[in-house]
Amino acid sequence: MPSFKFKLIFINQRGFDGNTHSFQELIETSFERNYRNNLGVNVFIKNIEILDGEIATLCFWDISEKEIFKFFRKSLYRGATGVVIAFDLSDLESYERTNSQIQEIRSILGREIPYVLIGVNKGKINDQLDMDELTISAEQNGGIFIEFSEDTNILFLNAITHMILKIIDSRCIIH
Repeated sequence: MPSFKFKLIFINQRGFDGNTHSFQELIETSFERNYRNNLGVNVFIKNIEILDGEIATLCFWDISEKEIFKFFRKSLYRGATGVVIAFDLSDLESYERTNSQIQEIRSILGREIPYVLIGVNKGKINDQLDMDELTISAEQNGGIFIEFSEDTNILFLNAITHMILKIIDSRCIIH
């Protein structure tokens, strides 16, 4: 029986849908798909072990960035405990949108929320995006940065687990 339940928001930046097949496979192999046709969201679920055998259930909400679903996004963010955003490392504007998306979600929720940024190399990596700076910036703002690669499955789950432990610590949850 899970001790903790978390709602994680996943935002796959516009323009990524057909181009990050391997990243989508990562999500689908890491999480069990559990949803019906709906308005701009797919839900994936996974139980992970944390804190010496404690089980956490992660509900991973893949929310569409399509303009047609903009009206619904605010209500879909409610109750979120963490955010994961995939962005294009070859596009500076894509990275800059991650900051505004995090601020939007924090504003809607009325509180800080931890996040994981996943940089996906869709083209030539933008010289203006330094991986060390992205890591430091994310850490200073309550987040984690990882660069997507073939070995990201373990990195991704470790980053999610780390984010969950930060959430538990910050809330001093007693279960």
